[in-house]
Amino acid sequence: MKIATISLLAALTLAFTGCVVHHDGPDCDHEPCADIGFYWEFEYGIGVTDDCILAGVARVEFTILDIYDKVIYTSNRPCSEEGAIITDFFYDTYQIFLEGIDPDGYVIYEGLYEVDVFEPGLNDFDYLTLDYL
Repeated sequence: MKIATISLLAALTLAFTGCVVHHDGPDCDHEPCADIGFYWEFEYGIGVTDDCILAGVARVEFTILDIYDKVIYTSNRPCSEEGAIITDFFYDTYQIFLEGIDPDGYVIYEGLYEVDVFEPGLNDFDYLTLDYL
């Protein structure tokens, strides 16, 4: 019960900071399940920014793959949503591949991260930085 309350509070906190809460992850009804949460930011000049307009990004496409490079989940979101929470993952190691798409549909940023999802509830990976191409 305590873990569910903490997860709910974390999800609500992220939801009210502009992060989308999404519930279309893989189905793991019979196993311990975990959620993946992250924000995106962009390499910009000599630093990083989470300002989509400044970075020139209209939407972010992301794909989550298992350790065998099988696509587990894919989606795209308006950049202004600032991040995502995807639910119902088995405990495992995953890769998150992100692309920042400009208003004309061109990929101008990308990033690839390996994440370990072994905690019940929300596994928050904070900011994932996409590199300028």
